[in-house]
Amino acid sequence: METEEQPVRNRKRKNFFHVGPTQQHRNKFQIIRRTKDIQIFCDKIGLKIDEIILSRKHPDVNFDPDLIKITIREQNPIYQALKSKDQTNLSYKKYKILRKNLNKIIPSIEKVNRLQKKVNMVFEPKSNDYGVYLEPLTKIKFVCASFLKKNPDYEERSFKIKLACDGTNITKSNVKLLNFTFSLLNDADAMSVFGTYILGKIFSI
Repeated sequence: METEEQPVRNRKRKNFFHVGPTQQHRNKFQIIRRTKDIQIFCDKIGLKIDEIILSRKHPDVNFDPDLIKITIREQNPIYQALKSKDQTNLSYKKYKILRKNLNKIIPSIEKVNRLQKKVNMVFEPKSNDYGVYLEPLTKIKFVCASFLKKNPDYEERSFKIKLACDGTNITKSNVKLLNFTFSLLNDADAMSVFGTYILGKIFSI
């Protein structure tokens, strides 16, 4: 005797914010499992899913696919976090506070530290009685090579390098900090913070 197949019903689920941590973890796993079809398509166009950001749904607002924001990152978000931390001289403690206040949308300090160690293997920091520095020629060659990689049509036979130093006082610890930097003037970002590269730091108390 044949029986008709019963239609699959969508089981009503409890609100994410009304369940405990264990059920929230299960819900996150279900969301990740359902992204596999999206990742299959992303693989075909050279992309991968790094992060899914969800927000609380207002009961009076219906789903609108046109309002979904898709961000394509060309750089590793951990590298971007490390770069921002170094450019702002942000301590580990302040980075953790910032991440907590931003609801952990930036990478953890542990991930940033692991990347820092890998970077240090390429540009090993050295120290003397005055402060910390990188081997200048190695760093400058690396920046020039990166510029050529991003600008394959560049036809000049030389680069214009600007050397500079900038000082600041860290009042809480009574430390005077002097940064030695350089910029590649051939780069459009040369005069901004994004085009300035650190060669060394001098500390004094």
